[in-house]
Amino acid sequence: MRYLILLMSFTTLSFALEAYVAPRYMVWEEYDAGGDRLLREEGWLVAFGVLGEGRLLRGGAEVYGGRINYDGQTQGGTPVRTDTVYSGFRLQGGVGWDLGEGVVFSPRLLYTLEGWVRDIRSTSYAIGYREFWSYHTLDLKGVISHVRGRVRGYMFGTLRLMLGDAVMRTDLEGVPTLYPRRGPAFDLGCGVRVGRFRFEISHSYVRFNRSDPVPTSSPGVFALQPESVRRTLSLTFALRF
Repeated sequence: MRYLILLMSFTTLSFALEAYVAPRYMVWEEYDAGGDRLLREEGWLVAFGVLGEGRLLRGGAEVYGGRINYDGQTQGGTPVRTDTVYSGFRLQGGVGWDLGEGVVFSPRLLYTLEGWVRDIRSTSYAIGYREFWSYHTLDLKGVISHVRGRVRGYMFGTLRLMLGDAVMRTDLEGVPTLYPRRGPAFDLGCGVRVGRFRFEISHSYVRFNRSDPVPTSSPGVFALQPESVRRTLSLTFALRF
């Protein structure tokens, strides 16, 4: 009986489902130990996702991908220009609640898991390869919103705490799994909702610090992932059901 009452209480909570599309301009850069930039990727990706929101529970899922420009170099320092194809996913869940009237502050505590494939395409003089990335975070998010009639404006900030180092492996034979060290990450943004429609603009920053060098299958050769920084500007268009 106790579990039946608990189930009935959850089903009576209000719940809203939202679908969105989000074009994103992403910049990915890598730096050597001296701070010099090794490569830069930039271009547009697009994400499709759903969000669910109740009185307490929050959750969402998305997939994203696209082809962007690659401006880098080979291991020997020869400049390389090609394309990189990205495909990834993000899963998120947690709790959130509203505090106050008029101007409302909404704290949220969320868990996020993200993974993607970074496919650097081959050229006539350089062989491409694929990287498989994943990391997860505990997100402390604060939303301040104000409602006037049918219009709700809001702004938010998120501090994302990495839960352990990232994991990166490649399809290169003899290269072991690497663990780029945790770095700072945050999101900032603002938006407006009018009835069932929502528009948002946001900026995301994630840094993965240099991994420890790991020996490969070739004697005397070590592999490492240099410091990597991802910056993303997102435009989100959403419809609530």
